[in-house]
Amino acid sequence: MGRIIVNGDSCCHERHFADDDTYVEQTWAYSIGAAKNLSLSGASNDRIFQTTIDYLNSNHVDTLIIGWTNFDRYYIGLEKGIYLNINPGMGGDDMLFGFNKGDMDHYHMFPKFYYTHCYNPYLHLQRFCNYYLHLQDYCEMKSIKFLNFMTMWPIPRNDQLSNISKTAHMSRESKDIEEQGIRYNQRHIEKLYARFDKKHWVNGEVGIVMTETCKAYPTMSDNDPHPGPEASKFWAEIIQKNL
Repeated sequence: MGRIIVNGDSCCHERHFADDDTYVEQTWAYSIGAAKNLSLSGASNDRIFQTTIDYLNSNHVDTLIIGWTNFDRYYIGLEKGIYLNINPGMGGDDMLFGFNKGDMDHYHMFPKFYYTHCYNPYLHLQRFCNYYLHLQDYCEMKSIKFLNFMTMWPIPRNDQLSNISKTAHMSRESKDIEEQGIRYNQRHIEKLYARFDKKHWVNGEVGIVMTETCKAYPTMSDNDPHPGPEASKFWAEIIQKNL
């Protein structure tokens, strides 16, 4: 097991457990003895990948655990030298400024511009696949235990994947050509999925979703779908069994 590193979004950060630093000891990452938790609430898969690579480049790691997030988030640098996590309807920086009720409007121009002019579901999903596969190959090469799960959203398949594939860049010269393009793009993603090794996923299940697995336990509230403390403890037990 050795030195354990965790990365992910709010389901791994679990900053919502307390207003002060006492939240740390309530997290599942702390419960399993993680040496470092790189997770950040509101993080995108882009941030998860980049901060993981940055850490791996400078530190020894025995076990890497990643909770991948939804595909509609993004991550950009700001001129003041910090990063901005872009979510639909809001943006927050590395200090979580922008995600709180009193400051949600501070970065409002970034998500508005990004989701109007830049966001493409197919490119986001393709990046996630490439991020995962790179880390899978890297960890196997370095003999690092690699354990993955989805936090709240499943990996798109079937009709959902087909609809995402429609957003890829392709010729739309005719309906027939467009349909061929959609099938081609869908097969491309499915070929990437086929390389996901189940031995690197919690319970040997590619795409397992934390919130679905913990659904028997209460969430934070009726309006907050994040797993509550009991669910977090249950998840820690599951992770521990997979180490």
